[in-house]
Amino acid sequence: MVVFFFLTFSLVPTNATGQARRPRWVTKKVEPVASQSKPTAAKKKASSSVQGQHDAINLTANLVVVPVSVTDALGHPVSDLKTEDFLLEEDGRPQQVIALGEPGETPLELALLFDVSGSVHARFHFQQQAALQFLNQVYKPDNAVSIFSIGLEPNLVQPRTTDREAAMRGLITIEPTKEVTAFLDAVAEAAQYVGRTASPTDRRVLVVISDGEDTNSDTAHSMMCSACSSRTIASSTLSIRAGRRFA
Repeated sequence: MVVFFFLTFSLVPTNATGQARRPRWVTKKVEPVASQSKPTAAKKKASSSVQGQHDAINLTANLVVVPVSVTDALGHPVSDLKTEDFLLEEDGRPQQVIALGEPGETPLELALLFDVSGSVHARFHFQQQAALQFLNQVYKPDNAVSIFSIGLEPNLVQPRTTDREAAMRGLITIEPTKEVTAFLDAVAEAAQYVGRTASPTDRRVLVVISDGEDTNSDTAHSMMCSACSSRTIASSTLSIRAGRRFA
């Protein structure tokens, strides 16, 4: 389930002392008056003061998607919820919940990250088939997919597409390497890419198929986590090494 709410900000004009001023709008067109004399410093200051009084309040509103999971005391999912069942705050200020969306109905923005480095070379074809099967099962017509490879550096193999066949062709064209692994760099870059391309109302998910090892990233783990959380992106790493799973 996802929760949609509007986060609003206001910019209030202030005077020289920092006090808020009442905004004014000027609708009358004033024709310039020709004059042979140069304006004095006092006139310039007065003109600047009058012009500053014509500032107006600017308002913006951003629709924010918040993924939520609601369960009862036994861990069972709770359904049939309404907007009034939620209390949402931003920095201590209540926010209006606009709508609720079910996971199966909300469009999915998916970034699939595929490890091609030397550490998974022996298992490359296995993970390629697993990725194809995963994409074939989860993709729906209103979803979008982008594909990255993880090697010496992140590589956008397939830019964002809503064509499942194009995405699967992109997966098939990926070739294994024996390069080092820039795991954290790839996740951070994919998160930034999804943040730029996804609609504000889409669910954003990164799925990484890898052994989880990193040997060549400039990005710190905390920076990678921040890149995902700041863009409301859920991420999961599917380990291809027996007995290990990263999230």
